[in-house]
Amino acid sequence: MSYVDHYSILGLLPDPEDGLCDITGLYLAKFSLLPIGKRIFIRTVQQINGWRDLPKTVSARILAQ
Repeated sequence: MSYVDHYSILGLLPDPEDGLCDITGLYLAKFSLLPIGKRIFIRTVQQINGWRDLPKTVSARILAQ
């Protein structure tokens, strides 16, 4: 079981292409490498006109290419 109690801010999401936002560049700019075999957690918070939505969290295991 994995748990995260601190998230780093990557930045604003780029514009979506075909309904998806690629955050690889934002992640690599902050951490400089993808940890092969490790699990990363991404939390997004939508904010519109000063109002915030509830956070949404996803995780993924980084596989070797």
